[in-house]
Amino acid sequence: MAIFLVLVLLTLFNIWWERRVVARMQHRIGPNVNGPFGLLQSLADGVKLALKEDIIRRRPTRWSSCSPPSWP
Repeated sequence: MAIFLVLVLLTLFNIWWERRVVARMQHRIGPNVNGPFGLLQSLADGVKLALKEDIIRRRPTRWSSCSPPSWP
């Protein structure tokens, strides 16, 4: 359990650090809205992903069910 916790924290720190570096390269401020220094941005992204709604058709046709997702 301790190893898992360390890996999760390292992943969150790496995501935060990458966002800071990319923001500096693009001459932006960076993630600073959620939490101190933007440390809770990854948590906000995870909550957003978990709460997204799936799009389910009421009556899917056979053609649309078999078509690849790249077709309009």
